[in-house]
Amino acid sequence: MPSINGGGQATQVFIRGNPEKLGEPAPPGFLQILSSPDRQPDVKSFSRLDLANEIVSPNNPLTARVFVNRIWHYHFGRGIMPTLSNLGKLGGPPTHPELLDTLAAQFIESGWSIKSLHREIMLSATYLLSSEQHVDNLVIDPGKRLITGSITRAFDYYPLTRTARLSAMTTIRSRSGF
Repeated sequence: MPSINGGGQATQVFIRGNPEKLGEPAPPGFLQILSSPDRQPDVKSFSRLDLANEIVSPNNPLTARVFVNRIWHYHFGRGIMPTLSNLGKLGGPPTHPELLDTLAAQFIESGWSIKSLHREIMLSATYLLSSEQHVDNLVIDPGKRLITGSITRAFDYYPLTRTARLSAMTTIRSRSGF
């Protein structure tokens, strides 16, 4: 079992993941890009458990923002941020930054409850919007980036066929006496 205690050795960096091309060694410690200079943990005692705690810390909303964006994408077919994983400098700006921050804060306050996040989104007025096209909204928001109406998406066929197969198997088994 791997140790979660700190004080490890520097890790060799592979450039672009290639073990043939070695980069500079990375010293043990928390990822500097994810923390502010005033919150740098002690390198000698830093552990994997410390890393996990820093990632899900209420002081680090990035994890919650990424998760909320993915759940939003699941429900609406596109995220509040245009990129699902890259909320940094390379990703585009959010269409509704206050909404993303509010949902992330509520997600953290609820103890990272995925169920309450789904409930919050599904009971929102935005989720209940009609997919009917309104001329005024098309002028303002032709690509529905601002969520002025429900986004029509293709129906996911697999769960339906799986349910139908399971139902048919149950019927066949009950008739044959198994």
